[in-house]
Amino acid sequence: MSALFDENVEVPTRVLLITTSSQKLRILVATEFLPPYVSGIANRCKNLIKGYRDQGHTVTVASVAGTACDMVVPSILNPIYTLQRAFIFPPLLLLWQLLNFTQPVPYDIVHIVGPIAWPFAFLTPLFKLRGVAVYVSYHVTLQHCYDLYFSVRWLVYIAEPIFLAIYFIPLVWFADMVGVPSEAADTFVFKYSKKVHIMKSGIDTELFVPWTGNNTTTTAAPASVTAAPVLSEKQVMANALQVLTNGKAEKEEQHAKAVEEPCPPHPDHAPISRSNTPPPPHESHEDSAPAYSTTDPITSQLPAATGPTLCYIGRLAPEKNVEFLVAAMSHPNLSDATLVIVGDGPRRAALEKLAVETVGIDNVFPRINENAKREKNTNDLSAHARRGKSTVSSPFSSQSSTTTSTGPRIVFTGMLLSEHAVRTHYARSSIFVTASASETFGFTVAEAMACGTPSVCVRSGAFPKVYSMINDWMFTEGDVEGYVSCMRKVLGEGQGARTKSRRIAVQKFSVKMAVGDLLMAYEECVNETRGVKKVL
Repeated sequence: MSALFDENVEVPTRVLLITTSSQKLRILVATEFLPPYVSGIANRCKNLIKGYRDQGHTVTVASVAGTACDMVVPSILNPIYTLQRAFIFPPLLLLWQLLNFTQPVPYDIVHIVGPIAWPFAFLTPLFKLRGVAVYVSYHVTLQHCYDLYFSVRWLVYIAEPIFLAIYFIPLVWFADMVGVPSEAADTFVFKYSKKVHIMKSGIDTELFVPWTGNNTTTTAAPASVTAAPVLSEKQVMANALQVLTNGKAEKEEQHAKAVEEPCPPHPDHAPISRSNTPPPPHESHEDSAPAYSTTDPITSQLPAATGPTLCYIGRLAPEKNVEFLVAAMSHPNLSDATLVIVGDGPRRAALEKLAVETVGIDNVFPRINENAKREKNTNDLSAHARRGKSTVSSPFSSQSSTTTSTGPRIVFTGMLLSEHAVRTHYARSSIFVTASASETFGFTVAEAMACGTPSVCVRSGAFPKVYSMINDWMFTEGDVEGYVSCMRKVLGEGQGARTKSRRIAVQKFSVKMAVGDLLMAYEECVNETRGVKKVL
């Protein structure tokens, strides 16, 4: 057993039972969320599908064009989030399989992944009629988004009953079981579902791994980039902590003693592409993983960061509250910090404008032209913003003008489709940050922790229960001082915080546990559909 695992941790009984089960299921997974589309739901589906197949189950995937699916479902661009596609009609092959009563349906269970999956809401009665068990998973807190997407409150009172009547109730009413990532789900999930399953969530802890301390691999630096000094973990933590405490850094000897070998020392907190020294191949205590990527067309153009690097990875949408992270960069104690924002979405233009107002146009990268309309081309998800000049006066100018950073303080990378590129940003950051209060699980927090990067998040939504083990790293929604205080606390823990993060991710959020948990739920649904009595 790897040293990263605590041998005293009890493996859930459900997992032990399913991994030794001889029953092989025929599973249909209907999901709009799969790579190359980037989201926590897409990663969850990808990991689960692979896990099912690895255990010998037959999996048929119905998804949108452009994904690695077996059955293409007719779709259109999602009108709310145009970097994602939405189902509009059931696939003809599936309709034929369900309506051809002369032949048995080739599935034991269908897993419909919500939100949306609109056409499948109307197929659930047909699945049940044909003897196919139905499992529905619902991954968002829609009620949290009402105020963000409906400026006129009375529209909510009109839209919600329609939504429930023609979509949600048909979707869950015929389901044998409805799965949610945590108890932080919409109230109508619990109200209308016959049986609710709190799903275990798993990430690929063999892909998302910590940065190693081996710095022997080097290449010549481009003439236009100055080499960043390679500091020891203790030096980096001390420097970053001193920034956050205005020169009053506490001693870190007690944290240095807490360094444990399973999580390799973290050599440099600047984003990897901001240093001309490429990363070494990963030397994992588990199975080997591909080396970290050194290519990033955005951040490769930047000088090395001198202070802590804060990283946000995710959609730029109202419910993610990235505005808080950007506005907080005006805090005097963050004057030497860099915020790297990885992702794209409908709020990007507004966030770029806010970044210019907060830290000044010279400290935002890529340079923003407020009068130019940024192209929204789904085939170029990482399109650069154009260079321009801002005429907006900053409400934070008195604070932001004192910045001591030698490079841009807020960086927009755009969408990164490669998990290896995303992993690089996780692992080379000082802290992963998120201000979203709408998460039902928060995959990015778990992925960051798997890379050994501590996560500072809001004490709201699913976070307090799912990540109760890092409660000290949580802040009250909207509390900038609390946010900065959490970062100070994390940096003060030094390497111990990184080791703790990795250990929690491996022990609590492994894919194998999530796969075993869901397969056991599937088996329960199938047995109930077939009238098989549960053996205690």
